[in-house]
Amino acid sequence: MKTSLALFAGLALVAAPVWADDVEVESKSSIEHGKHGSFEATSETERHDEHGKMTKKTDVDVDLDADGEGEAKRETKIVNDPKGLLNKTTTKIEETKKVDDGKVVLKQKKTVDGDVVEEHETTH
Repeated sequence: MKTSLALFAGLALVAAPVWADDVEVESKSSIEHGKHGSFEATSETERHDEHGKMTKKTDVDVDLDADGEGEAKRETKIVNDPKGLLNKTTTKIEETKKVDDGKVVLKQKKTVDGDVVEEHETTH
């Protein structure tokens, strides 16, 4: 009897993920090429599971001149909407890299629900 209970409990642990709620994920992306290696790209992912919904969208824009100098921008927006009311959060991350006359300026800004939580700028 103990052996059959242990076997049943072990089987239940192994099969438990099969009984879990489904996870649904949808992704799409696009890219457009320009002159001198410039491009624009977009990636979007949406995930639904038993905990709620998460959406992530990233836009990348790289503008270069013939000398390889220019600017690269990446903006990522993540929206977490767990089940329940009034608990949605939005995180936005903006990153910029600018190259001008050999000087590189990096900027990063992170915003959560409209409040700036991190902001950095470095020059090399």
